[in-house]
Amino acid sequence: MHIIYGVHNHELAKTLIGHAFLGRLSQEEKVVLGDIAKNMIRPRNILMTLNDHNVKSLTTIKQVYNARQAYRSSLRGNRTEMQHLLTLMERGKYVYRYRKVEDSDELRDIFWAHPNVITLVNNFQIILIMDSTYKTCRCRMSLLEIIGVISTEMTFCVEFAYLPSKCDDNFTWALQMLK
Repeated sequence: MHIIYGVHNHELAKTLIGHAFLGRLSQEEKVVLGDIAKNMIRPRNILMTLNDHNVKSLTTIKQVYNARQAYRSSLRGNRTEMQHLLTLMERGKYVYRYRKVEDSDELRDIFWAHPNVITLVNNFQIILIMDSTYKTCRCRMSLLEIIGVISTEMTFCVEFAYLPSKCDDNFTWALQMLK
C-alpha cells in the first residue's frame, strides 16, 4: 500500500452514538425489548428503558425500530402477514369470514369480530357508526371499522373488515356478516 497524503479529511467523532456495530443490542437487551414490545410500548419508551438499564448504551431509535420489527417477524415465523392474522383470529376465537377472488387463493375481503360483541349487537338496540379508511394497509385495501353506541353512550368496537373498494356491495357484505 502506498499512502499519498496521510491526513484524514474530517475530525474524529467525539462520541460513538449512531455507530452501527457499537449500538447493536445485546442478547439481554433483545429479551427486554421483546418483553416490552409485547405490551405495545412505543419505541421511544423502549429506548428510554434500555438506556435506564445500561447508561453506556449507544443504541439509537432506528436500531430499536429494526429490533422490534425483527421480533415481530420472529413471532410470525414463515407465515405471511395474512396467514398470521388468521392464526391469531383462530387462537382468540374471533368470528371471521372472507371472500376469495374467483379461481384464485387471493383474498378479496375479510371481516372479523369478537363473538361477545356479535351477541351484544344482536340482543340490544345499538347505533352503529361506520368509518372506512382509504387503502392504508400494505394490501392496498380499505379498513372498515364499525363502532357501536349503547343507550348509556358507551362506545365499543363491533367489527373490522378489509374491503377492496368503497362500493355498496362490500359494505352490505360486511353488515350481513355481523348477523
